[in-house]
Amino acid sequence: MPTVNGFIIFADIKGFSTVREEERNRVYGIYYQKFLPDLAAIVKPYQKGTERMKAFNTWGDGMMAVFYDGEQAVRFMIDYRDFFRKWPFAKKGMPKLSVRIAGHFGYFHRYKDPLIEQANITGEHVITSARIEPVTRPGEIYVTKPFVLNASSIHAVKAEFAFDSIGQVDLAKGFGEYDLYRLRQQSEKSQVIDRILRQDLAEHLPQPTPMTASEAQMVRTIKAAPSQERLRQLLQDQIPPTMPNRYSGPFILEVAKICKQRGLYEQAIEWLDILNDYTVSAHQIDIAPYRYDVKVLTLRTDCLSRLRRYQEAANLIYGAWQMNPDNSHVLSMLAAQYKRRALFGAGERLIREQIDIPMLSRAKNLYLEAFRRDLSDYYPAINAAYLSKMCHALGEEAAEDEDTGERLAKYILSAWDASQEPDSWWLAISLAEAELILCNNFEQSAQTISNLVATLNPPWFEKQSTREQIEIYGIVTGQQEPLAVVLASLQ
Repeated sequence: MPTVNGFIIFADIKGFSTVREEERNRVYGIYYQKFLPDLAAIVKPYQKGTERMKAFNTWGDGMMAVFYDGEQAVRFMIDYRDFFRKWPFAKKGMPKLSVRIAGHFGYFHRYKDPLIEQANITGEHVITSARIEPVTRPGEIYVTKPFVLNASSIHAVKAEFAFDSIGQVDLAKGFGEYDLYRLRQQSEKSQVIDRILRQDLAEHLPQPTPMTASEAQMVRTIKAAPSQERLRQLLQDQIPPTMPNRYSGPFILEVAKICKQRGLYEQAIEWLDILNDYTVSAHQIDIAPYRYDVKVLTLRTDCLSRLRRYQEAANLIYGAWQMNPDNSHVLSMLAAQYKRRALFGAGERLIREQIDIPMLSRAKNLYLEAFRRDLSDYYPAINAAYLSKMCHALGEEAAEDEDTGERLAKYILSAWDASQEPDSWWLAISLAEAELILCNNFEQSAQTISNLVATLNPPWFEKQSTREQIEIYGIVTGQQEPLAVVLASLQ
């Protein structure tokens, strides 16, 4: 394939995919029958002549065009933008649509695409162009510095058009920073007051002070505590909870994590209370950096759940979900609240006949949604597999749930490999639990889990959580006796 330099243009329509469902058939009809033919009349002149575009493609409401000639590229972008500004959307019965147009200059590979039987391009600079379009303001044209340097040297471009510096902008999908410019006609006003430089927020939003060497030593000491009682004694004698800023924030958080991992949930909450009031100062303003930290909120939620303080835990994690609606981990924690409430109610003991089956089904659905949002997370996947089998055993959507549970277990075994994270107890035990769900060879499962315990030596909390999960599964599915050998491997 030949490698050539050129002007690469991407465009996308803002608002096209958000048309209300009840309006789509009507709006799409107008779009395809009236709007697109008028837009095509703007594009076609640029597909003719010696300086015509060298590649053109569309998909949905997206467009890509390639020019070797900088003047033609600039004129095309302006005409494409102005078409959206002038087209009578209201008169035609359509909601107003805005276009985002992005341009870049660089090399690419041009080839004849046998699937669409026309010229197409590929290469790193094509990807760069595509990453600029999502960060472009609707109704505007953003271009890179290489585009400006190569186009502004053309006399006609310099006489009729202008490029206003926007500054450094983060491109979509973590593609890095680029100096971007706003393309406009000379007759249009500049909307950029000055070059916007990336600001250093460290002075305005300082980070918590790091853990000191002595604190790191204390962490090693309490981690090495041979028993829960010895850990409790160390915390009481050597580092009792005290004023919020006596210790560093990272140290307080680490102590809270250790308490939770060793089953000292009350003590973990005491330390989290201190962390809640921990502050850093910025220009005489005290900032509490951990108060709304999602990881801290989920840690507190877990401790509250273990103490059967379900209402507090549910309220807390629901608030965290409102702040982070796309966070799959928070959604999983919310599912865990439904699950515990369904299984235990307000009591301490699981009684099969008193399980709230509809609530358990809701927990399963939340785990499924969390997994759908992050297919790399095996935590909601294994929980959804367990709950699907349990709902089936309780008579809730029997055939569908049994099939869902087994398919999830098979997916876990096929999609993940323990070698991906060789030291991860959660990955290794999720794989073992998936095998447990799929087969009735509990002796083999017990041996697998026993080997994992010996190899990975998981903390108390990890073992206890796994043991509780399997124990609940056994009670709900009526397999307590055969699963006893598996539970023994987790003592």
